[in-house]
Amino acid sequence: MAIILALLLIGVTALQMPRDAPPPRAETAVVRGKVYAAATGTPLRGASVSLIPAPESGDVLRVGVVSFDAIRKDTRSAATDSAGNFEFDAVAPGRYRLVASPGIHAARYLPAGYGTARPNDAGRVLQIDKGQEIRGADIALLTASAIEGRVVDEAGEPVARVIVSAARVRLGSRVTQRVTGNGIGAHTDDLGRYRVYGLEPGTYVVMAEPGFRMTTGPAREGEAVGFGVMFHPASPSETTAQKVRVAAGQDVLGVDIQLARTRRYSVTGQLLNSQGEPVSFSSAALIKPSLGGHTSVQVTVDAAGRFAVRDVEAGDYVLQVRATRSLSGDRIQEYADIPLNVAGDVADATFMTQPGVAITGRVVFADGVAPAALPSLSVRVMEAPQHTPAPRFETTAPVDANLRFTLPNLYGAKLFQLTTLPPGWSLRAVQLGAMDITDVPTVLRPEHDGHLQIVVSTRGGVVEGGVTVAADEQPTDATIYMFPEDRSGWRRASPRVHVVDVPAGGRFTLRGLAPGRYRAVAIVRDGFQPPPGAGEEFFEVLNEAATGFVIGDDEKRTVDLPLWRWPE
Repeated sequence: MAIILALLLIGVTALQMPRDAPPPRAETAVVRGKVYAAATGTPLRGASVSLIPAPESGDVLRVGVVSFDAIRKDTRSAATDSAGNFEFDAVAPGRYRLVASPGIHAARYLPAGYGTARPNDAGRVLQIDKGQEIRGADIALLTASAIEGRVVDEAGEPVARVIVSAARVRLGSRVTQRVTGNGIGAHTDDLGRYRVYGLEPGTYVVMAEPGFRMTTGPAREGEAVGFGVMFHPASPSETTAQKVRVAAGQDVLGVDIQLARTRRYSVTGQLLNSQGEPVSFSSAALIKPSLGGHTSVQVTVDAAGRFAVRDVEAGDYVLQVRATRSLSGDRIQEYADIPLNVAGDVADATFMTQPGVAITGRVVFADGVAPAALPSLSVRVMEAPQHTPAPRFETTAPVDANLRFTLPNLYGAKLFQLTTLPPGWSLRAVQLGAMDITDVPTVLRPEHDGHLQIVVSTRGGVVEGGVTVAADEQPTDATIYMFPEDRSGWRRASPRVHVVDVPAGGRFTLRGLAPGRYRAVAIVRDGFQPPPGAGEEFFEVLNEAATGFVIGDDEKRTVDLPLWRWPE
């Protein structure tokens, strides 16, 4: 839900679309509430509240695959008045979520949804009926936490203009999660002080990042001297950093970082395209993965394809190049992701880009017969995280009336899915010839053209059930995770992973499961937030508490699940 909430809170006011005249009042509803500070009860003026349509019970919400177009079309937003009140009128009947975020100048509070006790959670679903007037849909925003300290050099002198970042340490995550928004990009002042704010309660590591070009001494034997990246309190490695525990609404003080000077090097070379010509019209960057994210510096390439980057700290980098070349008046896109280990000067190296490939494929049905009425489908191309040093946009391609699609400019390892599958449909497999690459990052080559197919079925299985609680527990909202027994599908964006939210005391129905062996777990929503980029480590934790079941085509299974609390 954290991914969904992040999407919902980005420019919600800008997402409002022109609407037709509202239907008669008797056919619609009104929702009223208040946004206030959880710690003090103080009303929050100017908070942004979003009313977001929620999937029907039984619709499959695939984590990491969210239709932003649907959110833009249907989301409504309102700002709270001086008493913290908000109102939505002419609300069509249906299921909704209410999500509030503080005003842009009120970073002391964290976003939250209606009915949740934790920040950055989209909250529980509101069932709204026609003619209904809902009052008291109040949302309490928790106070954010912060980490403060100083950055100094070996002599204890303050170091200014250093970026300090915090990264969340999460159970079940292979990497730390660098905090975005308010918590990233805190610069030290003239006294070396910093404050990273807008933090949720949790465990963090803190990093001081002087930057590529922050030299601090004269050149020695052709090498610049500068500060290296350092973690609290004085560790060059994230693995040996001292962790910082932050409670709700707490300011943790005295988290100081001592920098050390390191040698710096230069990287020079020439970029050529696949025809051996100097690269032109290029975008290039030297990227260094760090702290659940990356740091980078833009690389300037001249007309001869030559470049030079100075004052580079030792370490592992990726030279990422995006370029174009001309062919008969057309521009051909070319790419390169070149690993570089900088342990000394990298001088006069030559690097070549390669063109992306265009692949055609088709959608086929498992029983060999396509339905008479076909929905609008698209193929989503996703970057494989372990192969991508920096985030890049996903792309989509429409499926035409003949169930064919074309994916242009593919480069690097990719994953493929179908979007907007109707309820009850299931994605069986993504096949490249005889190979199942559904959950296998794959580099496609020209010889693969015409051999990619996505197998779907209209006969997905149905799982229904309830969440059981112990005698001494109260019913509460839960999130159901269903994932394959086969570990190859243990990643959050896998089409074989299904997620559905269950209201307090309610039951769940989930349609569209491909045949196979699955594991399922019901997690208490309060206190649970799946780590971004989670893979096997995350599902290993779920697997300990999961219930196994087997399902076939058109089969309906009843699976009751005990309520389980995430151990973090």
